Amino acid sequence: MKIKIPTSWAQLTVQQWMDAERAKDDRFEVVGAVSNLTAEELRGVSEVAMAKAHNATMALLAQKPSRLYREIKVNNEVLAFIPHWDEFTAGEFADAEFFASNLETEAHKFLAVMYRRYDPKSRYRKRLEPYTAPDNAEAFLAVPADVLGGGFLFFYLIDEHYRNSMLQSLAAAAIAKSRPSTGGITRSTSWLAKMRQRWTKWRGGLSKEH
Repeated sequence: MKIKIPTSWAQLTVQQWMDAERAKDDRFEVVGAVSNLTAEELRGVSEVAMAKAHNATMALLAQKPSRLYREIKVNNEVLAFIPHWDEFTAGEFADAEFFASNLETEAHKFLAVMYRRYDPKSRYRKRLEPYTAPDNAEAFLAVPADVLGGGFLFFYLIDEHYRNSMLQSLAAAAIAKSRPSTGGITRSTSWLAKMRQRWTKWRGGLSKEH
């Protein structure tokens, strides 16, 4: 059996990326998450083939996102990345920050906050539809992981800006006073460290927009 591994994040889905990130400690599970074979089927391949597949998988996961996608198409609908950060609400901020600190399980929900339909009522300035909750998050599981990477890097920069210059206003309100629409998300003490670790790993790959 030939093991087929994606060669870039553009070929890797968000679902595959999440599954692989959670399975890194098990080489059969991690390769099975991104390849055409299941973990059980991989146990029947040669050790040489399995070793090569595992190395290719880990190299794939170590890649960096290449661009920010301003618009993407999901289920034949055009969705846009947040265009006006000054209109980002406390609830959006809190939800996006929580999801961004738990990408291994919440990546699709993070994207559902960051990418939305254009509001048909907006005539002179492109605005997105109001955010209530990541109701369409499941649709983002099939989106390329490259979209996730680029979106996270840009959000981290904005998040860092708010923490540094507006801690007592928008960020403080989002953290301490807002009840996120996910049902009352609260942060763990490690949320910032987890986001910074991801940023450090991925930065440097983002060079262009699409």
